Amino acid sequence: MFKPTVEAALEAASVLFNLPEYRVLATVRDEAGRREVFVETPAGEAACPSCEVFTARVHQRTQQRIRDVPFDGLVTVWWIKKRWRCGETRCHRATFTESTEQVPPRARLTTRLKDRIVAALSGRSAPWTGSAASTESRGRRPCVS
Repeated sequence: MFKPTVEAALEAASVLFNLPEYRVLATVRDEAGRREVFVETPAGEAACPSCEVFTARVHQRTQQRIRDVPFDGLVTVWWIKKRWRCGETRCHRATFTESTEQVPPRARLTTRLKDRIVAALSGRSAPWTGSAASTESRGRRPCVS
């Protein structure tokens, strides 16, 4: 029998949010009723971009707002981003921040949002994620089996 837990709820939220390489930590509504989603990467270690030595030492965590596709309306996405400490003493880079395929270094918007913007401006059909929100935003009802 399925027993709902906090972990199961967060896993379900991550599946619905459908942002590869990220997991949902929390969802809240702000004072104005807008939704905010807090995400993180599950990475336990990262390679320094300078010396390529892996480290598991997290120097700090910061909150970065990233722009993403609307999900049943506008959503503010906050990435709890790790700053790693390089373990190689001879490396000139003491710390570095994590990045992913969806949010490359120094990016402030997801690649899936960038792809949709480019597609819309060029007149092509946008690549859709297949979520219920994206099918509804195109005027179609989601397929429910």
